[in-house]
Amino acid sequence: MASLDPMEHAKGLIEKVMETATIRSILKFNVLQALPVNGTTSIQDLSKSTNVQASLLERLLRLAAGEGFLLQTNQNEFGHTAISKAYLTPIGDFFSMSYDESMSPMFKFPEYIDARSVREEPSSPTHNPYSWAWGQEGKTSFEVVAAQPERLQAFQRGLGALARGDPITGFYDFDKLDTPEDRAILIDVGGGHGQFIGSIVAAHTKLDPSKMILQDRPETIEIARKREFLPAQVKTVAHDFFTEQPVKAARAYCLRKVTHDWSDEDVVKILKNLAGAMAKDSKLLLVDVLVPTRVDTHEGRTAAWMDIALMPVGGKERTKEMFEDVLDKAGLQLDKIYPAPHSEQAIVEASLKGR
Repeated sequence: MASLDPMEHAKGLIEKVMETATIRSILKFNVLQALPVNGTTSIQDLSKSTNVQASLLERLLRLAAGEGFLLQTNQNEFGHTAISKAYLTPIGDFFSMSYDESMSPMFKFPEYIDARSVREEPSSPTHNPYSWAWGQEGKTSFEVVAAQPERLQAFQRGLGALARGDPITGFYDFDKLDTPEDRAILIDVGGGHGQFIGSIVAAHTKLDPSKMILQDRPETIEIARKREFLPAQVKTVAHDFFTEQPVKAARAYCLRKVTHDWSDEDVVKILKNLAGAMAKDSKLLLVDVLVPTRVDTHEGRTAAWMDIALMPVGGKERTKEMFEDVLDKAGLQLDKIYPAPHSEQAIVEASLKGR
């Protein structure tokens, strides 16, 4: 196979950036909702229904059609493709959230790092490329987003769409957590609205949901109590995972999509709080992306760019060795890794050292 011409490679990168910004603009202007479900429509009609200048729309839609995102006829009318219709589902929410909250500050990342006295990876949750790009240094990304209700809702929709696409069951034996003892079998720490526990209860009917507990911030627990995902028997507790874990000696404690939001130093603090509550036979389950040391597969490339996407907020995805390091510093040991099939996700199982 002939190697790609370097200039063509550079042009290809710029093309992807322009295509991405174009599609985000199309979603922002509600163009997809204005297109007919079947058939095509004119630029003039789209301009009227979206309140966007016709010439601006034509330039945006021309590139989108050229990239295969939209359909363009010989009569210069535009319509949906299977891909654009998919962006009317939660996939569009995920794309928009990723563009707004990850890509936008990432474009300023080189400038941010170059302005520092030491060029190193961001690790602070309050002083990082994200808070700097939005002029909100001193605040976490969650605080920045939460200050704008519509933005918070879009953020939650995007994360929800991503979570629904992640495998949860089928590659780890949750049934082994069952016990006749009067103790909790699963504590989902920072578990959001309960999708994780809900999926486990549905797939593992042997387990008693009344022995499971969902923990998160008070405002998140309030939403979870509406039971959209959460089985009614599951208990809910407002809890900050940077404080002492109140439930002792559970069979398993789970952190799903939590550790990747935090620096190594903060992750060790979180893990120490859990280690202090664990019994000798307790398990810690870290459910997150597993980054390969070398990127040469589709899943590996996905894991690598997801790691970069977390860099603006001071977070990171981790390799096996990086998980071992933070676990060791918290008094824990990595027992086994359960990779999800055809995915970058994995469950890292750990326990107390020297148990």
